[in-house]
Amino acid sequence: MSKKNTDNKKKMNSYIKFLLWMALGGAIGGILAVGMLTVDDGLGSLLDRTAEWIHAHTIVLLAVLAAVGLIMCIICYKKGETIRKCLGNCADDERQEQLDGNYNFWSTSGTVASTVVIHLALGTFAFGFRMENDEDAVHLLVSAVLLIGITVICSFYQIAVIKQMRKKDPMKRGDIADLSFCRDWLESCDEAERYMTYEAGFKTFSEMKIILMVAAVAAMMGELFLGRGLMAAVLLILCNMMTAILYTIHSVGIKKRTV
Repeated sequence: MSKKNTDNKKKMNSYIKFLLWMALGGAIGGILAVGMLTVDDGLGSLLDRTAEWIHAHTIVLLAVLAAVGLIMCIICYKKGETIRKCLGNCADDERQEQLDGNYNFWSTSGTVASTVVIHLALGTFAFGFRMENDEDAVHLLVSAVLLIGITVICSFYQIAVIKQMRKKDPMKRGDIADLSFCRDWLESCDEAERYMTYEAGFKTFSEMKIILMVAAVAAMMGELFLGRGLMAAVLLILCNMMTAILYTIHSVGIKKRTV
């Protein structure tokens, strides 16, 4: 078989695969639609009760998140600081590599955990965002104070861990409070670190395209069957569009700089 025929077969296979994926998506959507039609009233009632419960317990939930965030930040920072000091006194290469891996685990875990706590707090606060009477106003004010506290705790931890990393590796540059932090930090990384960052970034981009699209479809189905979710669907679609546009802009910019 000639190379041209092989290429045509590959293209045809790609087209068939794409159509099969579309058919699979349609089948899954149909099944979900039938399921939502079946449990329409029950699901809507469950969502309403859940929203009311979160609204009634917003302050408690935010207080728990604040405590959890504070404890996790302290633990991760203390662990990282202990390992950093051990690295400074360690002369064995194998031991240094092991300690470096442990440090990366705790610093990454703390950074991810603090980011997740902030987003959970924002989501919880959204359910408490209601102004129907004076009691709701007080409720909202206390919730806002807790949200600000959580943001300060987690943001301060992230600043502290960056400073800790710079103590561990004086070659690292960048202040997390600066808008140019990502560029400065990346420029101070070695080739291996840059490669890991690029690969992780591309994989995240590829996976987020799918996640955002699935979330947008789910939001549209929520609007169709439950009368809620239209704004969420629009925002998710816009986020997906902006992700693709920004990726293209950065790709073109990087290519121009390297040519």
